[in-house]
Amino acid sequence: MWNLRIHIVCIVILCEVIITPCASFKYTFEKSNVQCDDGPRTCDNDYPYRSIDGSCNNLKHLTWGMAVIRYKRIIPNRYADGIHKFPKSTSGKDLPLARRISIVMNKVGNMTSKRFTNALMQFGQFIAHDGSRTGEVRQLGEDKSVECCKNGGPGKHFKHPRCAPIIHPKNDPVFKIKCTDFERTATTKDHRCSNEKQLSEPLTVVTGFFDLSLVYGSNDKLARSLRTLSKGLMKTVERYCQAWPPQVDSVADVCFHTQPSEPCFQGGDVRINQSPQLTSIHVMFLRLHNKVAKELSRINKHWGDEKLYQEARKICIGYYQHIVYNEYLPRILGEEYTEDKIRYSNAETCIDDYNSRIDPSILVEFATGAYRSLHSTIVGYLQLVNQDRDVVGTLRLSSNLNMPKVIQKIDKGDGTCGKCLNYDNLLTSMSYQPQEKNDKYFDVEVKQFLFRDDDELGIDLRAFDIQRDRDHGVGSWVSARKFCKLEVPRSFSDLPKFMSEDNARKLSNLYEHVNDIDLSVGGLAENVKKPSLVGPTFLCILRLQFYRSRVGDRFFYENCEPNSFTNSQLNEIHKASLACLMCDTSNCIKKMQPNAFDLLDQSNKLVSCNKLCNMNLKPWYDEEEYEEEHSHGYHGHSRCKRFI
Repeated sequence: MWNLRIHIVCIVILCEVIITPCASFKYTFEKSNVQCDDGPRTCDNDYPYRSIDGSCNNLKHLTWGMAVIRYKRIIPNRYADGIHKFPKSTSGKDLPLARRISIVMNKVGNMTSKRFTNALMQFGQFIAHDGSRTGEVRQLGEDKSVECCKNGGPGKHFKHPRCAPIIHPKNDPVFKIKCTDFERTATTKDHRCSNEKQLSEPLTVVTGFFDLSLVYGSNDKLARSLRTLSKGLMKTVERYCQAWPPQVDSVADVCFHTQPSEPCFQGGDVRINQSPQLTSIHVMFLRLHNKVAKELSRINKHWGDEKLYQEARKICIGYYQHIVYNEYLPRILGEEYTEDKIRYSNAETCIDDYNSRIDPSILVEFATGAYRSLHSTIVGYLQLVNQDRDVVGTLRLSSNLNMPKVIQKIDKGDGTCGKCLNYDNLLTSMSYQPQEKNDKYFDVEVKQFLFRDDDELGIDLRAFDIQRDRDHGVGSWVSARKFCKLEVPRSFSDLPKFMSEDNARKLSNLYEHVNDIDLSVGGLAENVKKPSLVGPTFLCILRLQFYRSRVGDRFFYENCEPNSFTNSQLNEIHKASLACLMCDTSNCIKKMQPNAFDLLDQSNKLVSCNKLCNMNLKPWYDEEEYEEEHSHGYHGHSRCKRFI
């Protein structure tokens, strides 16, 4: 269980083609079916919906962005042997211990943001889980576990090739044990996609698109299991007269301290239960899907289950992508750094810039380096905030991981219908409690207590991130700056140009040479490039990834591709907002500020949900198909066979 906990650590701010009778691509990925970047051989060019596993999005490069493929790189790997061995310093010696770097560079501390709510951090984790999930060897067919560390000391597999335990320095001020368990990522070599002499690349097991795969799944089997296969609806269970994700089959293997009768959810991603507010966002999008599917069924009674499901899914993905690119990114990257090809905020029609030569797959430098820097924004104690915006309680993060039952706890009353739950208070809290600033300080909950279960201490997420950087052979910070065409330091004496003198001094004491500095370490040490929340190197990588993810996604909601949204439909999608999503999926929230990522102030006051939510699905009324159905017969018309 401890190994499982270590490997489902969040990639916070920072992780499935539906079986249709008319789709010609039915290539599915099961537990042991890793892609060696060849994938399906043919695609149905006329199929109007994105596949579940991400394949066939690009009709020239069928595997780009699909699930269970290798991460992409923009800078050369720095494995010691060029294949898979942990990186070494320029002199050939070991790099400084990840835990030592964490102790020196990233102190425990809390610097509260004066601009942004905790929703910014939490939605960022949701995005991270949507785009990538590092594969484990056991997920990909090998069930044998390895014991890297046991009871804080070397386990029987301490020197196993899959082990890279995080060693603690002798004078560690917190951890008085020798090591923390850490198992290396599954790679192309583990599944015979590369031989002993070829680069062994880490794998991501979810689609690389921002396509709500963590709600719908990234393979056919899972996606189908989450559907009712009736009226386009997703499966739910009802508690307190509200809809929740379905229950997993084996509660004890997924959730902590949870009885079989208590909530433990199944979703499109195994991390759905990881933290209370992350789970709440999963619930929001599940409820949104079923709400949209029901409305589509009402206005298009002639549509079958498959079309209702796919159209509702398409709308929800568009809703989500609009929030990501028009609300979330301008706050992370800064308005001026999103207007340049990342988004077009004043567009009233579709945007005709899809490029089949752009690979939207997730970059290892993004998933393992730049995006993980936002872990410093994590809040350790989550407030419970009622509808009067009074704080009525707190949840300690480390005490509520993988225990989703907490979100269904009754705020007040006897549990009858209509009572507010912690779910409602957590959504309100996300839009009220400030997040932490993105800086060198980390909350004690993620520096010392994460995934502690019943133990006194847990893991150091910061050390974990640095170790994962090395596990994936991510190129150095200097190499990344060179790729981004930024000034490159030649020695430690150059570092004060890019960061505080304190950070420069600490790095010079940790590393032998400036070229040895890990990307995850050097990038976070840089001075922030305002108005973004990150330094110039991470800003470069984040902008590149989100640009590639938009321009390289044939089904991106604003694209002018065939089967895209009409102008009238797109106008409705443009009304989407996180504030509206919270209003529409809670029985208690009646007021919300228009910008849920921003703290309440005079320019962002609470208003009635009725004023925020005015999206209308009338543009999806399919009059033409209705007339064809009745003039030709639903089961006989070629246009309609796809949706029987």
